[in-house]
Amino acid sequence: MIRNYLSLSKSTALFITLFICFQSLASTKLSFEDYAQLPNTRFMTISSDGQRLAYLKSMPDGERVMIIDKESLSSIGSIGVGDTKIEYIYFVDKDNVVIKTSKLSRIGGFRGKYYIKNAFVYNIEMKRIRPLLKTGESIFKGQTQLSSVIGISEDKKSIYMPAYIGNDRRFKPNYSLVKIDFESPSTFRPLGIGSINAIDFFLGEDREPLIIESYSNESDIHTIKVKRADDWETIYEFESKIRDISLIGLTPDYKHLVILKYNAERNVNDYQLMSLDTGKIEPTGFAKQDSDIDRVINDINRVVYGFVYSGFTPTYKFFDDNLEARFKSISDMFADHSVVLTSWSDDFSSLIVYATGNSAPGDYYLFEKGKEPAFLASSRSNIDPSEIHPVGELTVKARDGFIIPTLVTIPQGALPEMKNLPAVLLPHGGPASYDTKGFHWKAQALANEGYLVIQPQFRGSSGFGLKHEQAGYGEWGAKMQDDLTDTVLQLSKQGFIDKERVCIVGSSYGGYAALAGGAFTPDLYKCVVSVNGVSDIPDMMSRTKYDYGSNHWVVSYWDQVIADGKGSEDLLKEISPSNFVEKFKAPTLLLHGEDDHVVRIDQSELMYKRLKKADKEVKFVELEGEDHFLSSGETREQALKEIVTFVNKHIGN
Repeated sequence: MIRNYLSLSKSTALFITLFICFQSLASTKLSFEDYAQLPNTRFMTISSDGQRLAYLKSMPDGERVMIIDKESLSSIGSIGVGDTKIEYIYFVDKDNVVIKTSKLSRIGGFRGKYYIKNAFVYNIEMKRIRPLLKTGESIFKGQTQLSSVIGISEDKKSIYMPAYIGNDRRFKPNYSLVKIDFESPSTFRPLGIGSINAIDFFLGEDREPLIIESYSNESDIHTIKVKRADDWETIYEFESKIRDISLIGLTPDYKHLVILKYNAERNVNDYQLMSLDTGKIEPTGFAKQDSDIDRVINDINRVVYGFVYSGFTPTYKFFDDNLEARFKSISDMFADHSVVLTSWSDDFSSLIVYATGNSAPGDYYLFEKGKEPAFLASSRSNIDPSEIHPVGELTVKARDGFIIPTLVTIPQGALPEMKNLPAVLLPHGGPASYDTKGFHWKAQALANEGYLVIQPQFRGSSGFGLKHEQAGYGEWGAKMQDDLTDTVLQLSKQGFIDKERVCIVGSSYGGYAALAGGAFTPDLYKCVVSVNGVSDIPDMMSRTKYDYGSNHWVVSYWDQVIADGKGSEDLLKEISPSNFVEKFKAPTLLLHGEDDHVVRIDQSELMYKRLKKADKEVKFVELEGEDHFLSSGETREQALKEIVTFVNKHIGN
């Protein structure tokens, strides 16, 4: 049965709307470990026939993939994963579970270590696990992405995966499609399609290759080809430094490609359809001005049945009216919570949803037609709903009138008055990302110490419409930073926070924003914490060019986002905090994963050396063996302890 959720009351004051959960007014006794540990149940998924469940479970001896019979709840499979990071689990049919993994490894003949993504298939009846594809023979050795499945054959005996084909690392291999036998994954057949510029493939209704998508970083030509009898016909060709459309999937009748494309009339990225006969693109009118189409609901063959709008809580659009009404009734059971559809049976009769918010630390439920909803598991069974610090919404108006949607996590002990609180500003990474309502481990841990935790969706954030995101182009260290400053000033003016007791803590781009706060508004923050943050943008751009090549679209993307296409060396230096260490007044804590391949640890090492040389108060902590996302529970606990101790030292009671 569904947990007994407390009702949420609503109050309004000036620019703020808070959803307040009146629970115990005392701080809870949870530890750093309680907040930092990885969810103990993850990736809950259901089989295509709705009869089996699989999930990742934390056990005393490590994590295991568990497979159970839904009716009897008895175990029918269990796989230990060791130190391998599990990224996703799903059924391809009732008997086979695909496990997507990531592991830092070396590649023979190549320098350094790489995060290698692989996919394994576990056969429930045979109790056997095997890799779907392995490098060697005709599968190019020097590739890191071998985990994508784009379809399954009609008889469900074979699957299709893209891979680079070739065995000589001196030459750039072709990106092609491989057909793999489920019964014997070592038996595979490259289909001989693709090219060095191919980037994606789609199967037709007959489960044969139907579409090839290509993009050349040299010519900037984006191409879509469709199979016609024994030939491939180009239905789309466009020159652009950054691809202007994204291919998402296929309509159920296999007559159209589902794409995301900029709609100039409405100034939004719109869900649109491309005819496979003519290449003509038709808008659907589904796009909204104030939210993005975040993801689609599609099956293993990438047939699309609906999509999800972004925002603080997701909303859904299904093309089947009955399914739309059914899911709305489910969402209504969890008012003001984020409700995520995580898995479903082939006929959508069985749905698994994940609910998180003020009364749920992250709970999985099973909804079956004709049956009562069933609580399956909590992803954080160590945290009781009564221990959650409530999350509310507010709206901030920046100095130029720009609207900044904002989340606040409120210490239970501060309710109901919420006056003159010490505060932590927690800008998200990306910057093309956004925060959602739900259990945020850093925000909850800081609120438990008595801090109001503020998460502004500054311009440049995604999730609130294309206009909101594009407003951040060229505004790193400028208006994007002003949005953070104005949020602090407004909440201070309204009496919610104590302006003299504010710290800024951020990760990735949020780490850059934290350092920029210390450099460009040195009187605003009493301490600065950067986790895996960028400090030197010219160095970041040089590294990007080295990793991808100067002509790659990723380089063009960052040039557009950071500098609106005008990224001169001088401009990039002017917005790099490492060049303004003499302006720092706030003590600074730098934490960085040793094995971060997104933002290299060099960024924090450079910042530390320059702050130290300028005789500023700074501490640097290297997180041993950690990646960009703090994927290890052990080092997450270490990082959280360092952050909270540092913040307490400078603005605590």
